[in-house]
Amino acid sequence: MAKHAFTLCCSFMLLICQLHVSAQSGTGLLATYYNGMDFQTKVASRTDATVNFSWGTGSPLSGVNADSFSARWEGQIQPLYNETYTFYITSDNGRRIWINDQLVVDKWVNDWDITYSGQIALKANQKYDIRIEYFEAYGGANIKFEWSSPSQVKQVVPASQLYFSTTYGSGLSVDYYNGLNFENKVLSRTDAAVNFDWGYGSPGDGVHVDTFSARWTGYILPRYTENYTLYITSDNGRRIWINNVLVVDKWLNDFNVTYSGQITLNANQLYEIKVEYFDDYGGANIKLEWASASQAREILPQSQLFPQNVTTPWQMKQAKLMTNYASQVSPTNALPEYPRPQLQRPDWLNLNGVWQYKKGTAGEALPTSNLPLSILVPYPVESALSGVMEHSNRLWYKRKFTLPASWSGKKIMLNFGAVDWETEVFVNNQSVGTHQGGYDAFSFNITPYLNPSGTQTITVRVYDPTDEAANGYQPIGKQTVTPGGIFYTPTSGIWQTVWLEPVNNTATISDIKITPDVDASQLKLTVNVSGNTSGLTVTATAKNGAVVTGMVIGNANTALTINIPAAHLWSPTDPFLYDLAITLNSGTTVLDSVNSYFGMRKVSMGSSDGFNKIFLNNQPLFLKGPLDQGFWPDGIYTAPTDEALKNDLLNTKNLGFNMTRKHIKVEPARWFYWADKLGIMVLQDMPSLRAFVDPSDAGKLIFKNELTQLINKCYNYPSICMWIVFNEGWGQHDTETLTQYAIGLDPSRLVNAASGWNHYNVGHIWDTHAYPNPGYEANASKIVICGEYGGVGLTIPGHTYTTNEFYYFRAYSGEEVLYEFKKYAYYLSDFEKTHGMSASVYTELADQEGEINGFYTYDRKVLKVDQQLMAAANAIPGSKPTYTTILPVSQSWKYTTTAPASNWYAETYSDAAWSTGTAPFGTLAPYGTSWTSNDIWLRKTFNPGNLTAAQVKKLVFKMFHDEETEVYINGIYAGKTRQFVTEYVHVPLFDAALNAIRPNANNVIAVHCNQTTGGQKIDVGMDLVGTLTLATVAVKNPLVNETFVLYPNPVDKQLHIQSSKPVTGGIIRIFDMAGRQVMMLKASSQTIDVSKLPSGVYTLQFMQGDKNVTREFVK
Repeated sequence: MAKHAFTLCCSFMLLICQLHVSAQSGTGLLATYYNGMDFQTKVASRTDATVNFSWGTGSPLSGVNADSFSARWEGQIQPLYNETYTFYITSDNGRRIWINDQLVVDKWVNDWDITYSGQIALKANQKYDIRIEYFEAYGGANIKFEWSSPSQVKQVVPASQLYFSTTYGSGLSVDYYNGLNFENKVLSRTDAAVNFDWGYGSPGDGVHVDTFSARWTGYILPRYTENYTLYITSDNGRRIWINNVLVVDKWLNDFNVTYSGQITLNANQLYEIKVEYFDDYGGANIKLEWASASQAREILPQSQLFPQNVTTPWQMKQAKLMTNYASQVSPTNALPEYPRPQLQRPDWLNLNGVWQYKKGTAGEALPTSNLPLSILVPYPVESALSGVMEHSNRLWYKRKFTLPASWSGKKIMLNFGAVDWETEVFVNNQSVGTHQGGYDAFSFNITPYLNPSGTQTITVRVYDPTDEAANGYQPIGKQTVTPGGIFYTPTSGIWQTVWLEPVNNTATISDIKITPDVDASQLKLTVNVSGNTSGLTVTATAKNGAVVTGMVIGNANTALTINIPAAHLWSPTDPFLYDLAITLNSGTTVLDSVNSYFGMRKVSMGSSDGFNKIFLNNQPLFLKGPLDQGFWPDGIYTAPTDEALKNDLLNTKNLGFNMTRKHIKVEPARWFYWADKLGIMVLQDMPSLRAFVDPSDAGKLIFKNELTQLINKCYNYPSICMWIVFNEGWGQHDTETLTQYAIGLDPSRLVNAASGWNHYNVGHIWDTHAYPNPGYEANASKIVICGEYGGVGLTIPGHTYTTNEFYYFRAYSGEEVLYEFKKYAYYLSDFEKTHGMSASVYTELADQEGEINGFYTYDRKVLKVDQQLMAAANAIPGSKPTYTTILPVSQSWKYTTTAPASNWYAETYSDAAWSTGTAPFGTLAPYGTSWTSNDIWLRKTFNPGNLTAAQVKKLVFKMFHDEETEVYINGIYAGKTRQFVTEYVHVPLFDAALNAIRPNANNVIAVHCNQTTGGQKIDVGMDLVGTLTLATVAVKNPLVNETFVLYPNPVDKQLHIQSSKPVTGGIIRIFDMAGRQVMMLKASSQTIDVSKLPSGVYTLQFMQGDKNVTREFVK
């Protein structure tokens, strides 16, 4: 980091300032204290000389909790030697240290009085950025920060080597006037401080000795978040404004009197200051001072004063977590890609990069001078990538640009990808227009406001209400200024690309509307043109690579048709895209041209297996995807790079999903481009109004307008297959009207009235939210989906954003997450078969601030599960597996409702004293044995038959569980279920249990079910996924006992087994000569009804003793 943070107009002054900074001695670090263990509520800032405190059970300072608080120390550290340093930190409780963005110590854990250390090589006398974070849970609180090196004895890092700020001021801008009321400006300069005693002399060349006035302007930078008193002593009149608030107003002809005023200021935040003064006659002097609880009264120092027209350089901040992509972000590499792939022009100018910035106030006039801070556009002001990392409801942006000479004579369009939320744009200090909405693109023709040549200036005013007045009118999704749980850091201001384009002055292509018609092998197309369209035509050409597929010439603003013979259809497995070139023509002259693309695909509701289902290209398709909320630790709403944007979708694909639900956020156009290109279908939410707040009438109108913009602006993306109007009940209103409205805007897609909760029986979808197990609500006239389930949380140390973690069920390993997901996959597959389930959404793709439910950590650095195993589990829903019964349900079990010994599940445990009963056990009909207590334990011996090792790997439980159940096989933990189901479902076995199963032999299955409230029921069986093929089908009559015969043979209707020894093992199976199992029954009788079998040769298989017996018979 540069030692001086400001650029001055004069290189000589810059040199002086830099020399001034070099001479600074250490000042300690800027300390900010918060209530809450994760920096939730800032209380105060101050300078701490060292980080060496033992607060005991007390509070660090007034207003800060004694327990459950956090602190952050920031600044720079200056080592004395060129050596490897060891940094030590001892604290009660968690702690982290960064040196120049390198995490040196990361022990964010609730332990105490342990010393942790980390090493890093440093150079003598070079300043390095340092950040220390700490949280206190409860009890005693202390922290000590030390260092050592080969030449440096271990010691608390002293204040002399710590610097609280890398930015030092250079004074205030001042204008001196002859006359008492600023009539005649004579002199402008920068004053280091406002502290002068001119006596009977002149302030400067040309300024009168008497009857003069002066105005100082610029910014002050407080050191502490406190109530400040400003003092001014002068001969004669004086006034002080801070951020347009008049703090002192004594415009009097008195002398040598001190006046004061108070105002609350935040540490390290720049405030505009204006000081006005006049001298009538006689002596002249002025002195400006300040004081606060932590600030001794002093003359406002140069270090905290900044001239009006100086802008601080941009520097990336450090968020709690940073992605690897952040290292690629710079002022010259801030989303450089063309932002609108479906309406792309070859000539454009990207305005992303460093802009001037400052916080605004309500009713504030347009600032015509430079703004004091720098921000990297298009990253939101709250993000680390922006360089600001602070929230503000009111913002000002400014930047200058020069148009290319080749653009002369053309109309210039200024485009914004998205700005949250209300925007007014000025060009050369003239208002161009306003826009309201946080998620949609908008443009202005700025040609009339441009200077004839040279430098142009854009100024942008933004108002983002966020949480103001409960905000019942702004579509906001999960944004809040008090993040926690399932709500996150807000995004304010510019958050998508800003760019310029030259277009034709007469007419230009403003938009296109693309509707594929798969059944007719046609593309419906409207090219919308603004301007004078008289005598103009449009030409649209569809291409497959270099091959022209179809073309149409027609009028602008008119529905056109392009024939696409033998159309190559778009799907998740084959996301083929056609290129589309469009020109606007006046005779043979091309006035405008854009490049686009489209996918030929059809989304509809169709009937399959007796249920309404989602159809893609006239075929049913089970959609499975994650909930994708689209937040980033370093960019908030804005992905750091285009690669990051793409990789979230690519990771979704690689995990075996074919869909994603974009949750109450709308992404930039390039995200949809990658979804189109990679083949990810999208369930697109409308961003919700504030959750749990009734919308105002104004909010309802705004919501409808932004819903209209969402559907119209995103209409052309083939990946979008469904619009979701409301999420649960968040801001829900006028559901029937708005759902029908959405269907009318876009009849080519499915519309989901409400994902979860109240559906009002409108739209195409019946959507249920259930955690953690997936669930459903049957509806014969709608498509049944599970719009949210899962939420299995797993903490990855070093990759969590907060200690206040949110999850629906906590796992403790990636293997456990994978098991739960695989279990849910079987549930979904069962629901697909029994209730027509057509789509499911798992919460979620990546952790989000406090939520740890992601497959990926929030920084996208760690995948918590095995990718290949995840993809294999994801293949289960939609595959419609068949099952072969190995252990039937409704069997006889040994059971007890009295807590048994701790080894009750062991294979050698004796259950002789237990009762015998027939499953299911419980109170929910039908049941075989009544069970009304809280707990029941079951045991049974079973023989799975002659299974191969590969077949054993395909075994799953078939269970009815109400409620939580644990299962063991041969003493090995085999499976776990939570909550309850209302029908039999399949549940996977742990690998260790599969390895413990012995084919062709007796095995012990043990079950424990716990019930808390309501109805209860438990039954467990075992199925094999797929059709069981008899491995010994070619063996003829391998009898193990000659007394065992079949009678009669050939068989008519009844097959009689005659034997001196009983059939054992519980199951008899019959196979056809292809090896397919055609019958399976319990061995309760040695007479088998085969009347429904067609004539042919069959093989009978069963157990006799410990032998596997096969016997051929003829029907």
